[in-house]
Amino acid sequence: MDKGSRGFTGLSILRNFEPEKLAGRLDKVHASTPRAHYSTIQFLIQELDQKLKGLKPNETCLSERFNAGVIQRMLSGVERGADPFEGKRGFLRKAYRSKVDSTLQPYVVYLPANLEPGKRYPLFVYLHGSASYETNIQDPRGLIPEGFIALGPLGRGPSNGYSRDHAQEDIAEAIDAVRSEYPVDSTRIVLGGFSMGGYGVYRTFHETPWKFRGLAIFSGGPSMGKRYAPDANPPDFKDDRTLKVFRGMPVFVFHGEGDRNVPITDTRELVEKLIKAGARVEFFVDPAKGHEMPGRDGMEAFARWSAGVIAGRE
Repeated sequence: MDKGSRGFTGLSILRNFEPEKLAGRLDKVHASTPRAHYSTIQFLIQELDQKLKGLKPNETCLSERFNAGVIQRMLSGVERGADPFEGKRGFLRKAYRSKVDSTLQPYVVYLPANLEPGKRYPLFVYLHGSASYETNIQDPRGLIPEGFIALGPLGRGPSNGYSRDHAQEDIAEAIDAVRSEYPVDSTRIVLGGFSMGGYGVYRTFHETPWKFRGLAIFSGGPSMGKRYAPDANPPDFKDDRTLKVFRGMPVFVFHGEGDRNVPITDTRELVEKLIKAGARVEFFVDPAKGHEMPGRDGMEAFARWSAGVIAGRE
């Protein structure tokens, strides 16, 4: 220490974490454990093992210590035949095993507090922006429309433009995973996304238009796929030929006037082309916003639009 100077650092004490033993315990109850629970616990064990192996000696690991306890409690629960997610509401992080390459892929599902037995709910699927993950769905306040179940898929990575790395397959498989577990009305799915995720909305709908009831783009650009996946030949939605499929589709578009990442001029041009192609567009511009999610007024406009879409008024 220098003269009179003092410093403080955190300290974490981890219980013994042995992934092989935990995986062995899980395998013993494989036959009696629902597939979704089994895949989720498998993924959490695998993820925590990788994080612990990557820790530096000077790093504290409060979240890892907490997650180790979560895994232990979940595993003990399924060993007793209990459902570790029974009665839980709000945001739940889960995982499925992909049919594409047998990897474990995470997603976040949101369940409203007042789920009623026998009732089916609309689904809001939210695609995260660049350098973000599936947990990003938890950040924007007021994002999830009232009365919706919601899904945040990873899309196989933080910055792939939803155009490579099996990103499109991930979106489809995550939707299937949520539909198989929860009372989702498959005829009422709204797809939304921010920035790169906004481009992902255009791209995903272009690939599978029959799946979605409405589209919501927040600060997204029509040509962003080229930035993240130039070798994958992603579609450019400034090209009129890509817009025919949007005919009749309700589309909510938000953009900040001061956006320096994605020029609003690109979005204005695209909105004009979408309208010309027959899409039913609601365009909300906020003069006070940059490259960001809507403020209160924009979120309220989105909430009204989404309620109208689900009710068949848009």
